[in-house]
Amino acid sequence: MHSVKFVFLSLLFSCTLFSCTEKNTSELIPLNYSTLELKHVFGKGIGYSCGYTSLVNTNYVIKSLNTYIVDLRSHVFDDDSTAFNVGLAYRHFFPTSEIEIGLNTYFDGLRPADSGFIGQVGLGFEFFHPLSNVNLNIYLPTKDEVKTFDISYDNYFGFFWIYHEHTNISFKCFDVDACFYRQNFKYATLTTSAGFYYIYNRVDEPTWGSQYNSTLKFYKWATLSLMFTNDNIFDSRFQVQISFEIPLYTPNKRKNRLDIEPVQRHEILAIQNHPFWDWSY
Repeated sequence: MHSVKFVFLSLLFSCTLFSCTEKNTSELIPLNYSTLELKHVFGKGIGYSCGYTSLVNTNYVIKSLNTYIVDLRSHVFDDDSTAFNVGLAYRHFFPTSEIEIGLNTYFDGLRPADSGFIGQVGLGFEFFHPLSNVNLNIYLPTKDEVKTFDISYDNYFGFFWIYHEHTNISFKCFDVDACFYRQNFKYATLTTSAGFYYIYNRVDEPTWGSQYNSTLKFYKWATLSLMFTNDNIFDSRFQVQISFEIPLYTPNKRKNRLDIEPVQRHEILAIQNHPFWDWSY
């Protein structure tokens, strides 16, 4: 129910935003672009143990050399956990050097099926070039841990007892990712990126990890992605993502390709379930 309300508010906001701006298609005056994306991710990822389905509403407002982005995402996991992202981004295009630099901030929320709500703040930096792009993101949870509903207390003869509970521990993280290959075909575009990440919490040893992503986009509206990550906490994890994108509003003319690149980041807050035991003997 929360996901349905979130999606409805996203659509209402996007319609309001784009009904109040000009529809002139000149390159140096306001242009608007909005999409609704439905996707499913198969497999385990960093900090979660099942796939999920998402509805994403991304809105771009392009004014002269500046681009403003509102990014709204809602997720439902296969185990009935839910998550969301609310993000704002700003990009500035430098026409003489053909590069674009951007900053973004997000609030990510996660409600696991077995515990209460966990939130995190994300900060990001983007560097775009027609041949490549680089993304740097930092993730800062608002809580270090949340106790789950899985609690047991057993009494034994002689006043002995055992107490057992589980706690979801959140991770502080940052990652760097760079696109190093882009190939345009007649009806599709292939991009490949690689990078690294660092994850830390109060229980596990901090660890570095590597990440790889290959994405094939068909006819601009259908996408197939293969994702691989490896680290010492979550080991190797392979994911497949299938998505379909619906344009809600498309201008007759776009200033350049870089303006409508989505923000690249880990959209799911990373947690790990840890058991806690206590006893009287």
